[in-house]
Amino acid sequence: MYQHRWKGAESVASGSWKKIAGADAPITTRGGPLEIELSIPLNGGGDSACRPTIDGEWAGKAQNLPQVATWHEGRMRTNFAPQMWNRVRVYYDIPAGDHTLGVECRTSSGSVSVGRAESTAVAITREYDQVKNKVFQKVSLAGTAIGVTDPMLKLAGSDLTFDSAGGDIEVAISLPIGTGGHAGCLPFMDGKPIPSEEQTYQNARWQAGLTSTYASWTMWHHSRLYKNISAGTHTFSIRCYNDSGTLDVSATDSASVLIVRELDNVADKVGQGHDAYGGAWKINNGIDSNWYDMTEYQTTLTVEHGNIEVQEFTSYYHVNGGAWFTCRPVINGSWLGTTGGEVFSSNEEEGVAHQQYSNGHHAMWSRRRVYTGFQPGDYEISMQCLSNGDNFWAGQYGQGTFTVRDVQLIGDV
Repeated sequence: MYQHRWKGAESVASGSWKKIAGADAPITTRGGPLEIELSIPLNGGGDSACRPTIDGEWAGKAQNLPQVATWHEGRMRTNFAPQMWNRVRVYYDIPAGDHTLGVECRTSSGSVSVGRAESTAVAITREYDQVKNKVFQKVSLAGTAIGVTDPMLKLAGSDLTFDSAGGDIEVAISLPIGTGGHAGCLPFMDGKPIPSEEQTYQNARWQAGLTSTYASWTMWHHSRLYKNISAGTHTFSIRCYNDSGTLDVSATDSASVLIVRELDNVADKVGQGHDAYGGAWKINNGIDSNWYDMTEYQTTLTVEHGNIEVQEFTSYYHVNGGAWFTCRPVINGSWLGTTGGEVFSSNEEEGVAHQQYSNGHHAMWSRRRVYTGFQPGDYEISMQCLSNGDNFWAGQYGQGTFTVRDVQLIGDV
């Protein structure tokens, strides 16, 4: 597992894919399936997208994957307000050896600013040995249009069937959705929400959370731990709902990704806090520049390898014009990065986002990052969220999750 972090903004004019200079980093692979996850602030332009590269070529080229479609890795509207580009996908057939990981981005009009001066952009790679750490992936290149619906409807071509060893799994979905009203998506297993020792999602609107998609596209990015899944043959799929107009769930030749991870929870410990669906807002009419403790997201973790991977997922609403929203992981109120010698010099450190379409609408915050420098032992980890504007809300719709994992990190560059 590698992580690359960089700061600074680079301007990308409309047109073809452009290399992001600050994103280059050395990695060494063994030839196994390589998962690459990006978390990059974007602002301006029109519709925009980013994609990972290996040695200057799109990471899917080694597998001879199609890349003719402009938005083959998804897209999101970035001209209205700042957004976070969050995308995860597994790439195959990358040769074993030393490589340069990189990023390319593009936009449909004007120019998009990739990165921010005070925010850390992140690229994470995880290579699976397919023995103790297994990964299964289905990429759909179809699109499904759905009208107003409460039960969730399936994205065409998203079925992923395999024989599971059982136990704990992490399931991620990463896909573009747009042009409906308010929408959200979840992974299903065997035609139903995945069973969980925590509150199980229901096949009903707002159980996954919601984001505004009126006349625009966004990337839906969700990842969560599910414990004690039964062994046997299971079929996973992507399901979505919509409350207005017609929602485009992906599009032809645009990749919608479903990933099921069977990870070694003996060598790499894991913990997850979650905010059950329903109840009151965790931040209600928040004031600007105040870090709010999201206590429902708290969890404990036994650290052995000195590194903590954090995945955040929560809803937010009504961030006003000119303002933005962000979250960060903490221990006893202190940002996790300080343990590894990093400096929290700006509230923009973890990137910033604003809901699509207008000030009075909804979105989901999602962010994955690895933090280093921890001594072996037990830690209680939680999440805080903030806006630099007044009159905002967070943490009600869907089940927010906060997943932390003790990981073996080869390099953090």
